[in-house]
Amino acid sequence: MVCVWSATGWVIVNMHKQKWWDSTTSTAGLKIENGGSKMGMFDFFSMANNYEERKVERFERDKLVIDTCRVTDSEKDYETGIIHPKYNDGEWVIVQLYDTKTQSKRGHKKWVGKMTARALPKQLKDVSTCEVAFMIDSVSEDEDWRTIEKTKK
Repeated sequence: MVCVWSATGWVIVNMHKQKWWDSTTSTAGLKIENGGSKMGMFDFFSMANNYEERKVERFERDKLVIDTCRVTDSEKDYETGIIHPKYNDGEWVIVQLYDTKTQSKRGHKKWVGKMTARALPKQLKDVSTCEVAFMIDSVSEDEDWRTIEKTKK
């Protein structure tokens, strides 16, 4: 990671992951072949008030929610997120990203199977590539924060 001070603020570049964050414009992104970026800091706003249009599949049982939908704040176009009281204090964990809607439907079915099985996974791995995840990665020594252990509660 390289931090560079410009006349107006910090620019943080994670060279290994080809990601950047610019404090001068509060933008983040992923470098892609043409030198542009795939996503910006506030792309998540385009997901407001249109969930039904973006939804691929949703499963709810008791306090378990498994949601797969199209997103704009990620490296991939689709993601599956899970809420379960035994993981991440019942907050969202993004468990899988997909390029296509077809892949996301298959992935959703897989996660419903895993999370409704008799024995839950010992841990979940947060694979989110949103701006907040990028910022945490940029300042963390490792990615241990992404491993969510199952609690005994």
